[in-house]
Amino acid sequence: MRFQPVEWTTHFVTCRNLMGYLLMKPTKRINSLIAGCLAKSINHIKQRRGEVIKIHAFAFVSNHYHMIISSKIQRELSSFMSHFNGCLGKEFAIEHDLHGKIWYSRYKSSPILDPEALEDRYRYLLAHSVKEDLVTHPRDWPGLHAYKQICLKQELKGSWIDRTALYIAKQRMNLKMNQGQPAPTEADFTTELTVALDGPPPMWEHLTGEEYRALCERLVSEVVAEHHERRRCERKGVLGVQRILSQ
Repeated sequence: MRFQPVEWTTHFVTCRNLMGYLLMKPTKRINSLIAGCLAKSINHIKQRRGEVIKIHAFAFVSNHYHMIISSKIQRELSSFMSHFNGCLGKEFAIEHDLHGKIWYSRYKSSPILDPEALEDRYRYLLAHSVKEDLVTHPRDWPGLHAYKQICLKQELKGSWIDRTALYIAKQRMNLKMNQGQPAPTEADFTTELTVALDGPPPMWEHLTGEEYRALCERLVSEVVAEHHERRRCERKGVLGVQRILSQ
């Protein structure tokens, strides 16, 4: 994980919650926290180091996530993932009242070395939520899924909470330094941020925006048809949004 073969290598990244816990169950609150941390980490690394990473796609299900990311050098990918998993782990610890490890292990990263492998990794990522028999189509998944941004052109916004400033404000209140001001709340230190994807990876940079969207739409259509036929043969259904959110 310390080196990559060339500049602007595209990576397939995976990270899992400890013990398979459903810490990322796709509620409105969790979705907003994930999107806020993702946007903050993207802004953080780009403000400090410039255009050194590109986020192409992601899929967050209840107990793990995948992302397809291109990095100029390996160190930039490591810096981004450290910031993102650190921010997100802190939010999950507060949200679920947990102490100790949040992630099963350090993130896993595999370089994607040719266009065939890139299409395979896109197909696998875009199949998430469908291949697990959760929903029939990625558009139905109530959590974060890049299909909605790439193919449906939906805007993704999230909430970033400045925990450091909130902590300082609470300490000032405890020390009676707030001079009669109301007690600080999360809302006072929350900023709405937008997650912006960076388009196709370097190996697909020849594709126009519409061609890239059409390619992803084709991959999703193939995946949906494949798993629809499998479930028909197995006489199975999908879990559905209501039962997902009741887990």
